[in-house]
Parts: sequence; structure tokens; C-alpha cells
Amino acid sequence: MLFPPSAKQIAKFSVNPPQGRVRALDITRGFAMLFVCLSHFAEVYFWRNRLSTDLIFRVTKFASPTFILVSGILLGYFYVTRRSSFAKIRENFIMRGLFLLSIGRLIILMAHIPHAGGLDQALHWGFITDTIGLFLIVGPCFVEHLGRVGRVIVATCLIVGSWTALATVSPSNAWLKWIVEMLIGPTGHSTRWYADNFPVLPWLGLYLLGTVVGESLFLRKKHASNWSRNLALVGGMGLVSSMVLYIVTGTAFVQASIASTLHHSGHYLLSPFSKLPPSPGFLIFYGSIGLLILAGFLWIEHSGIGGWYVRNLEIIGRNSLFVFVLQYFVYFTLLHEFHPGYTVLWPLIFLLSLLIIWVGAMVWDKRGWNRYLRLPIFSRG
Repeated sequence: MLFPPSAKQIAKFSVNPPQGRVRALDITRGFAMLFVCLSHFAEVYFWRNRLSTDLIFRVTKFASPTFILVSGILLGYFYVTRRSSFAKIRENFIMRGLFLLSIGRLIILMAHIPHAGGLDQALHWGFITDTIGLFLIVGPCFVEHLGRVGRVIVATCLIVGSWTALATVSPSNAWLKWIVEMLIGPTGHSTRWYADNFPVLPWLGLYLLGTVVGESLFLRKKHASNWSRNLALVGGMGLVSSMVLYIVTGTAFVQASIASTLHHSGHYLLSPFSKLPPSPGFLIFYGSIGLLILAGFLWIEHSGIGGWYVRNLEIIGRNSLFVFVLQYFVYFTLLHEFHPGYTVLWPLIFLLSLLIIWVGAMVWDKRGWNRYLRLPIFSRG
């Protein structure tokens, strides 16, 4: 993966990308997947060798918001460019979502057992694929029955409302705690049911904003040359806004004002580093970084540069579900079981893991096996 392959290797692995796709979306997803791999590698390797993961986690945190945004953008894009066949798109989304919530979740759960410490502990983990699977099922309904302005309003209410509820409610019933944690995240200092999860409501808000971006961005295909500039402008504004809000809410006066009515300080609510649950500040900050990355790859796609490296990111992104499952086995099963000791050459271990994942992705893409990652619940007749 470090060096371009020979012509023979290119002929062996390369396939033509599906028609009608915006390559930059797949490339961005592939780029984010590399940082997912780095995050999970650090989670296992650094943790088992008692090393701090704080720096790597902060660098890689953009991956989750980027995945959610790209998924929403793709739905918005399909709604604009394939309106006449959107019923078919909706069916495909639902079948993929059901697969993620059933067979896909079972496979990832099994891969997570060694690192979690057993099946019972693994059941207390929520995966991003669970959340995306649900969004694939309900997302088409939102874009078909709610306009862009309506989705922005709903998204804002979900993000702000979930954190307001999180900072004010404190359920005592065990089942109610579990439902609240699944929907908006852990409350106060109460015992968590989930060791880690992606609460539905705030992430759904980000997903809906992604659909608006996708629908607005690709509404006029003839303006493709402006896509990257417009996205970069939105991403830059979001990045600056998140930092300004974080600084303002750090003042003693604002802290005291918010703390008088909420369980949390305003600084915490708008912190760009609060992922569990995702604070509004986190979603704005890292979501804006995701938009800037997508803007860069849109420019690269329009310019026709990037070569073999970008092509590989595209393949990884196009097969992101398979890659996500494969890297779970590589890190949370194999790396955990082999438990290599710490060495300053650990980046080579990480690159070796990427090589395994890259080969798997190339073979999977060559065979076109993405077609099996869905539950065929709709009749083809």
C-alpha cells in the first residue's frame, strides 16, 4: 500500500467504479476509514501496553461525524439525481439498514468479544453501524416528506433538545435509563449500561443536516466546479463558530448562568471533544472538519489528480462496511489475542494491519460482493 503497484497488479485488482456515483464521497469515506483503523489500533495496542490514547483519539474523532455526514449527503444526492427511481433507492437503503442491524451487528459483536472481555460485556457496546443502519431505514422517509428547511429545524431540535434533556433529566427506573441512554446518551453520574455507543437523536440530527447538504450541493450538476468551494466555506464557518462558542462558554459568567439551570456547564455542552454523548460543539467542530475534507476531495476529483492513492481510498470507501467489519477482526480479535509488546516501531505494525485490510478490500471489490450485504426483503418480481 505504500508504493504504487505494477501494471499487472493494477489490472488484477482494479475495477471500474459504478456509474452515477460522486467519487469524492467514497474517497472521503475511505480516508475516514483509515483513521477509524488508527483509532481502533490505538484502542487495543496502546491500552494493552498502558499507553495514553488521548492524542490519537483527538486526531481521529472526525471519522465518526464524517461517516454520518457522508451517509446523509449520499441520500440527499440520490434524492436529487435519482428522483424517478427513488423507490428503488429506498428499498436498497432499507435492506442495507436491516442487514447492519441484524447479521452485520452479530458479526461485529463476535469480533468484539475478546477485547470486551466476554459475550456479556460485548453486549454492552453500541456500534456506529447500529446507528447508521437505523438511519438508512428512516432517512428516506425524512427526505421524501420533509423539505430542506424542515429538516434543518428538526435536526437543530434533535441536537439541542437531546442535550437539554440530557442536562436536566435524571431517570431512576433502570429500563428508562437504558432507553434514555440509547436515545440521547448517559445522564449525569449514573451507572452506564453502554460502555460505548452512538445515541440516536443527536447523531440523527447530524445525518439530517447531511441530507440537506447533499440535496443542496448537487441540486444543479452544472455547478460542479463550485461544490468544493461552497463546502469549504460552510466547513470553515462551522469550524470558526465552534471555537468561538467554546471560548465564550468558558467565561465564568456564562458558566454560572448555564450551570444554574442545567447539570452541566456550558463549556462542557459546547466542548469540541465531548463525543459520548456528542455535544453540539463536537458535532459542529468535527463535522466541519469532515466537510473540509470532502471539499478537498471534491476539488481533487474535479481536477483529475490523486492517482493510485486516491483510487485506493475510493475502493476502501465504496466497500466501507466490509472494511469496517474486517478491521474489527484485525484489531479487536487478532491484535488483542497476539498482544505484541510496545516498540517504537509500532507504526510498522499498524501499516502491516492496513496492508491486510487493503488486500481484503481489493479482493472484495473485485468480486463485487457488496451485493450480499443486504437483507432481500422486497420482491424482485
